[in-house]
Amino acid sequence: MDVVICYVIRNKKFFRFVTGWDVDRWGTTSQELHQIAVDNLTHLPWPTQLIGARQNDGGRVIIVETNDNLAASRLLHPDFHKLFSGPLGSPFWAGIPDRDTLVAYSDRRGLKQRMIRKLRKDCRTSAYSITPRPFLVTRDGIAASRD
Repeated sequence: MDVVICYVIRNKKFFRFVTGWDVDRWGTTSQELHQIAVDNLTHLPWPTQLIGARQNDGGRVIIVETNDNLAASRLLHPDFHKLFSGPLGSPFWAGIPDRDTLVAYSDRRGLKQRMIRKLRKDCRTSAYSITPRPFLVTRDGIAASRD
């Protein structure tokens, strides 16, 4: 299963996917569109308070709630690893079961197993599901797991 990055145009009243027609009309390329989208992402605010929990095995879980229907997109933020590796360690894992959920968690065996089950359930029951697959987050980038 591949993961596809989708781009949207956001207005106060709607979201609309960016299409190839839009890219052609704007006279840009898919690489330029990606860079513009990441630049726009860096201007979106992070929550002032993050919800977290400490596990018995020393691992931690952080839930990012943004209330803008774009929480999952924060996975692509260029500073994601830098912002979360302090409390979670490096590498760490992240999940985006739906557009409104971004969860980051420590690289602990028991915690990973519990989170994989939770990501699958949340993705299956969401109206706006994205993927049940977790992502490994390192200082070098993000990679989808192979399970």
